[in-house]
Amino acid sequence: MNKLMIKRGLIALVASSALLGSVAMANPHHEGGHEGRPMMDNMRHMFRGLDLTDEQKTQFRELMKAHKDERKAQREGKDEATRTAHHEQMKALMSAATFDEAAAKALIAERQAKGEARALEAMKLQHQMYQLLTPEQKAKFQARFDERKADREERRKERQEAF
Repeated sequence: MNKLMIKRGLIALVASSALLGSVAMANPHHEGGHEGRPMMDNMRHMFRGLDLTDEQKTQFRELMKAHKDERKAQREGKDEATRTAHHEQMKALMSAATFDEAAAKALIAERQAKGEARALEAMKLQHQMYQLLTPEQKAKFQARFDERKADREERRKERQEAF
Protein backbone atom coordinates (compact mmCIF):
# COMPACT_ATOMS: atom_id res chain seq x y z
CA MET A 1 0.00 0.00 0.00
CA ASN A 2 2.75 2.46 0.94
CA LYS A 3 4.79 1.74 -2.19
CA LEU A 4 1.73 2.24 -4.35
CA MET A 5 1.00 5.61 -2.73
CA ILE A 6 4.62 6.69 -3.10
CA LYS A 7 4.63 5.72 -6.78
CA ARG A 8 1.38 7.57 -7.38
CA GLY A 9 2.75 10.61 -5.57
CA LEU A 10 5.92 10.57 -7.65
CA ILE A 11 3.96 10.17 -10.87
CA ALA A 12 1.73 13.09 -9.88
CA LEU A 13 4.80 15.18 -9.05
CA VAL A 14 6.51 14.41 -12.35
CA ALA A 15 3.31 14.95 -14.34
CA SER A 16 2.59 18.28 -12.67
CA SER A 17 6.20 19.40 -13.18
CA ALA A 18 6.02 18.49 -16.85
CA LEU A 19 2.66 20.22 -17.23
CA LEU A 20 3.79 23.41 -15.50
CA GLY A 21 7.00 23.44 -17.52
CA SER A 22 5.10 23.14 -20.78
CA VAL A 23 2.70 25.90 -19.75
CA ALA A 24 5.61 28.19 -18.90
CA MET A 25 7.33 27.41 -22.20
CA ALA A 26 4.10 27.99 -24.14
CA ASN A 27 3.64 31.49 -22.70
CA PRO A 28 4.72 33.78 -25.56
CA HIS A 29 5.13 36.78 -23.25
CA HIS A 30 7.41 34.98 -20.84
CA GLU A 31 10.18 33.70 -23.13
CA GLY A 32 11.95 31.96 -20.24
CA GLY A 33 13.17 33.77 -17.18
CA HIS A 34 12.15 37.28 -16.32
CA GLU A 35 13.70 38.85 -19.40
CA GLY A 36 16.36 40.35 -17.16
CA ARG A 37 13.89 42.59 -15.33
CA PRO A 38 14.67 41.69 -11.70
CA MET A 39 18.40 42.12 -12.19
CA MET A 40 17.96 45.32 -14.18
CA ASP A 41 15.57 46.68 -11.53
CA ASN A 42 18.13 45.84 -8.84
CA MET A 43 20.80 47.67 -10.82
CA ARG A 44 18.60 50.75 -11.10
CA HIS A 45 17.89 50.60 -7.37
CA MET A 46 21.58 50.25 -6.50
CA PHE A 47 22.55 53.35 -8.44
CA ARG A 48 19.43 55.43 -7.73
CA GLY A 49 20.02 58.76 -6.02
CA LEU A 50 23.64 59.11 -7.14
CA ASP A 51 22.93 62.06 -9.43
CA LEU A 52 24.26 60.34 -12.52
CA THR A 53 25.21 62.49 -15.48
CA ASP A 54 23.49 61.97 -18.81
CA GLU A 55 26.69 60.40 -20.12
CA GLN A 56 26.79 57.94 -17.20
CA LYS A 57 23.13 57.06 -17.72
CA THR A 58 23.84 56.39 -21.40
CA GLN A 59 26.85 54.23 -20.53
CA PHE A 60 24.79 52.31 -17.94
CA ARG A 61 22.05 51.67 -20.51
CA GLU A 62 24.61 50.46 -23.05
CA LEU A 63 26.20 48.09 -20.51
CA MET A 64 22.81 46.71 -19.44
CA LYS A 65 21.67 46.29 -23.04
CA ALA A 66 24.87 44.46 -23.96
CA HIS A 67 24.45 42.20 -20.93
CA LYS A 68 20.80 41.55 -21.79
CA ASP A 69 21.66 40.75 -25.42
CA GLU A 70 24.42 38.39 -24.30
CA ARG A 71 22.05 36.56 -21.93
CA LYS A 72 19.44 36.31 -24.69
CA ALA A 73 22.00 34.82 -27.07
CA GLN A 74 22.98 32.29 -24.41
CA ARG A 75 19.34 31.32 -23.86
CA GLU A 76 18.76 30.95 -27.60
CA GLY A 77 21.89 28.82 -27.87
CA LYS A 78 20.29 26.19 -25.66
CA ASP A 79 18.37 23.83 -27.83
CA GLU A 80 15.17 22.00 -27.04
CA ALA A 81 17.02 18.67 -26.98
CA THR A 82 19.13 19.81 -24.03
CA ARG A 83 16.04 20.89 -22.07
CA THR A 84 14.24 17.68 -22.94
CA ALA A 85 17.23 15.60 -21.85
CA HIS A 86 17.32 17.42 -18.51
CA HIS A 87 13.60 16.82 -17.98
CA GLU A 88 14.03 13.16 -18.86
CA GLN A 89 16.88 12.85 -16.35
CA MET A 90 14.69 14.41 -13.66
CA LYS A 91 11.79 12.14 -14.53
CA ALA A 92 14.02 9.05 -14.48
CA LEU A 93 15.48 10.09 -11.13
CA MET A 94 12.08 10.63 -9.54
CA SER A 95 10.44 7.51 -10.93
CA ALA A 96 13.31 5.09 -10.21
CA ALA A 97 12.65 2.34 -7.68
CA THR A 98 15.66 3.48 -5.65
CA PHE A 99 17.02 6.98 -5.26
CA ASP A 100 20.27 7.56 -7.14
CA GLU A 101 22.05 10.10 -4.97
CA ALA A 102 25.02 10.43 -7.33
CA ALA A 103 22.76 11.29 -10.27
CA ALA A 104 20.83 13.77 -8.13
CA LYS A 105 24.06 15.43 -7.02
CA ALA A 106 25.21 15.65 -10.64
CA LEU A 107 21.97 17.40 -11.66
CA ILE A 108 22.25 19.75 -8.69
CA ALA A 109 25.90 20.52 -9.49
CA GLU A 110 24.96 21.30 -13.10
CA ARG A 111 22.24 23.71 -11.98
CA GLN A 112 24.56 25.34 -9.42
CA ALA A 113 27.27 25.83 -12.04
CA LYS A 114 24.80 27.65 -14.28
CA GLY A 115 23.70 29.81 -11.35
CA GLU A 116 27.31 30.63 -10.48
CA ALA A 117 28.00 31.66 -14.07
CA ARG A 118 24.97 33.98 -14.08
CA ALA A 119 25.97 35.47 -10.72
CA LEU A 120 29.50 36.04 -11.98
CA GLU A 121 28.19 37.83 -15.08
CA ALA A 122 25.97 40.04 -12.91
CA MET A 123 28.86 40.91 -10.60
CA LYS A 124 31.05 41.81 -13.58
CA LEU A 125 28.31 44.11 -14.86
CA GLN A 126 27.93 45.74 -11.45
CA HIS A 127 31.70 46.26 -11.29
CA GLN A 128 31.75 47.87 -14.74
CA MET A 129 28.93 50.19 -13.73
CA TYR A 130 30.59 51.07 -10.42
CA GLN A 131 33.79 51.98 -12.24
CA LEU A 132 31.88 54.65 -14.18
CA LEU A 133 31.07 56.54 -10.96
CA THR A 134 32.97 59.60 -9.77
CA PRO A 135 34.79 59.39 -6.40
CA GLU A 136 31.94 61.35 -4.76
CA GLN A 137 29.33 59.00 -6.22
CA LYS A 138 31.37 56.00 -5.09
CA ALA A 139 31.48 57.36 -1.53
CA LYS A 140 27.72 57.94 -1.56
CA PHE A 141 27.16 54.47 -3.02
CA GLN A 142 29.31 52.87 -0.29
CA ALA A 143 27.49 54.79 2.45
CA ARG A 144 24.10 53.67 1.10
CA PHE A 145 25.39 50.11 0.69
CA ASP A 146 26.55 50.02 4.33
CA GLU A 147 23.25 51.52 5.46
CA ARG A 148 21.24 48.88 3.59
CA LYS A 149 23.48 46.18 5.06
CA ALA A 150 22.82 47.47 8.58
CA ASP A 151 19.06 47.58 7.89
CA ARG A 152 19.08 43.99 6.63
CA GLU A 153 21.07 42.88 9.66
CA GLU A 154 18.59 44.59 11.99
CA ARG A 155 15.61 42.94 10.26
CA ARG A 156 17.34 39.57 10.45
CA LYS A 157 17.84 39.98 14.21
CA GLU A 158 14.19 41.00 14.63
CA ARG A 159 13.05 37.88 12.78
CA GLN A 160 15.31 35.69 14.92
CA GLU A 161 13.94 37.25 18.11
CA ALA A 162 10.38 36.63 16.89
CA PHE A 163 11.02 32.89 16.97
